[in-house]
Amino acid sequence: MTLIHSSKFWLAAFYAGMAAGIFSTVAQILLWWLFWDALPSILYRDAHFAAAIIMGKVDPAVKTIID
Repeated sequence: MTLIHSSKFWLAAFYAGMAAGIFSTVAQILLWWLFWDALPSILYRDAHFAAAIIMGKVDPAVKTIID
């Protein structure tokens, strides 16, 4: 039997995927918690960038509440 068809291989792959998902989720939550003071400005900046992409060319001299 080859390694790819082995049930041990798929079980190890499953556990590795679960561990990677849990680790990345915990890391993301910790980073959000550590940089909590920067969050509103980061989220508003991202929304502003998304709106600028959708609207096309935007005059950078125009200031908005988001800035």
